[in-house]
Amino acid sequence: MKKLNTLMIAMLMVYCAFLSYQITELKKDAAVIEESETVNVVNKTITGFSTDLTKVIESVSPQIVRVNAFHKSSSYIGSGIIYHVNENEAIVIASAQGVKGALDLSVTFNNGESTAAELVGVDELTDLAVLKTKPSFETTPILLGNTSTLSLGEWVIAVGNNKRDDFSPAISVGVISGKDRRYYNNEYRETYYELNGLVADLKITDGLAGGVVINMQGELVGIPSSVLSSDDAVIVPVEEVVEVVRLILEHGEIVRPVLGISTQKVSDMTAYQKSQLAIQLDQIDGLYIHSIKRNGACDLAQIQSGDILMEINGTRLIDYNSLRSILYAFKPQDTVELTIIRGAETMKVMVTLQ
Repeated sequence: MKKLNTLMIAMLMVYCAFLSYQITELKKDAAVIEESETVNVVNKTITGFSTDLTKVIESVSPQIVRVNAFHKSSSYIGSGIIYHVNENEAIVIASAQGVKGALDLSVTFNNGESTAAELVGVDELTDLAVLKTKPSFETTPILLGNTSTLSLGEWVIAVGNNKRDDFSPAISVGVISGKDRRYYNNEYRETYYELNGLVADLKITDGLAGGVVINMQGELVGIPSSVLSSDDAVIVPVEEVVEVVRLILEHGEIVRPVLGISTQKVSDMTAYQKSQLAIQLDQIDGLYIHSIKRNGACDLAQIQSGDILMEINGTRLIDYNSLRSILYAFKPQDTVELTIIRGAETMKVMVTLQ
């Protein structure tokens, strides 16, 4: 009997040892599985985020160039972009403040090649300059986007040159926080000439001046401005950039005729605003004239604050951008016919542009 008890105890101890071993192995397997799953999830998250952003930046890096300007007593290094390519000639956009009056200009490309550049013209209102240069290799221009498709809260990326020799980009990432905001360049405030800008929560550093702001498809949506505001990150919309470059390439300069008025889209007004300004509630078209520059073109033509501007030479006005676009076709001292609404009366007024 004693031998049997001893045998049973021994068997029980062996079984317990076996169970302990099994439990230990199961714990090890569980730990390996848990660790493997955690690593996979973390790797997936980092890789997914990194790939989307870096691919967009990599796609535009070849279009970002360094602009070197040498002045009489100073030098400038800034960013630029390849905007258009015509055979072996590249059209580059840069900052007007950095290159105007330069005695010597050159452009250095992403591959390290540096070529002499010619200044075609500048537009100080938007701080845009157009350069021409002839690299020895084939270049590709940046893709153009459309700001009308941008939504508030949409991600955008500012890309420029960090001014170092390794050509690593200067980058700022943010979201669109405002559209069609009115801004003045202080040098032009007396002309009542406004620009509609995009606003984003980007940090615009020196390396980004003359660079680009792109959407997540790598398309140009605008150029960061250093002259329109010192508080907001203001972006000159791509549509304005295209028009400025076109005029500079055609004429070498931009001479903007002005009406000397400050306006607001009637369609943007609330019913309360319309009632306060004595505007018919069913009036949705046109630009409401808030103020008029004294002795300006419209003031001399006896147009009044409170008038609603509907047409120029028979062309319907949709917004302030369409007004500027129409004015680009004229020169100072040209005479145009404005269609306005004053109270219940529609009037035609001849105005000589200034």
